[in-house]
Amino acid sequence: MTTLGQVIGTIAALLFAMYFLETEKYTPKLHRVLKGFIIIVALSTISILLLDYTRGAIIGIVNVLVSTPLLLLTGILAWRAGNKAAKLYVIAWTVVLAGLATLVLVIVGQLPYNDLTRRASQVGVVIEVILLSLALADRINILRKQREQAQAAALASAQENERIIKEQNTLLEEKVDERTYELKQKQ
Repeated sequence: MTTLGQVIGTIAALLFAMYFLETEKYTPKLHRVLKGFIIIVALSTISILLLDYTRGAIIGIVNVLVSTPLLLLTGILAWRAGNKAAKLYVIAWTVVLAGLATLVLVIVGQLPYNDLTRRASQVGVVIEVILLSLALADRINILRKQREQAQAAALASAQENERIIKEQNTLLEEKVDERTYELKQKQ
């Protein structure tokens, strides 16, 4: 059953996707949709608290059913727009959806109930966590390389500025020496 924790988890997943996939940069239209959906999910949380649990659970299930494909679509579009980290994100969400689909098919009697199908959604979540951990590690490495490149560029710029200042100082010293020499010659 859907609980308040799962609804809060949906909000966390949406916020994570927005940050991790850099939706504001790669998918600006979907970024606004995700922000709006966070508000909808927050309102459903209030309904879980104020309405009876069954109605709140239905709202929570609808949130999950809508947000999961939305997050997958966001990942695909971010990947296509050039976000390399989105590839593992898409694979992770695909695995989760496959696990959830397996669970639903078991519940409706289309797949046999056994250890594999019974734990399909849990296995999907474990694989998702592993893939997202790898994706985060990759993102950290990318950010580290970008920081190192920025530091190297700043150092090169500082060294160039220092060289220019030294040249200017040398020229100024030469002009001062010339002017001093001219003044001494006039005296």
